[in-house]
Amino acid sequence: MRTKLWLALLSAAPLLLAQEALAQAAGDFKPASANLPGQEYPKIDSHLCALFRVNAPGAQKVQVSLAGMHDMMRDSSGFWTVITAPLAPGFHFYTILVDGASVSDPNSETFFGASRMLSGIEVPAPDQDFYAPMRARPGPWSRWSCAGG
Repeated sequence: MRTKLWLALLSAAPLLLAQEALAQAAGDFKPASANLPGQEYPKIDSHLCALFRVNAPGAQKVQVSLAGMHDMMRDSSGFWTVITAPLAPGFHFYTILVDGASVSDPNSETFFGASRMLSGIEVPAPDQDFYAPMRARPGPWSRWSCAGG
């Protein structure tokens, strides 16, 4: 009896440790720019890792296809999560595989790429503000308008 209990605890340890690490890491993550309005996932952290979360309570296996395959872990409420290794800055297409079926992420905008609709995530470059909103400097062009005035 003790052996079975001990084996059950050992098999649950990686899941508990992964959930604890996910909870600790969640403080640094911010929603990605391509998320649909009101959606928090996917998220990007300061180390350029992506955090994905998908609700698929009846699924047996869920993966993210983004620069390789990333197996997601299910929590007790049916949500699947994964944190990727650091990603290269720039735009990346990805898909979610639910029991082998490739689907778009319901939390993200979809984009046409590779001859089909795919989810996308923008990984910002940490040392550049290329995508940040900027104020245009006034110049001689500013006095012209489309109305010709």
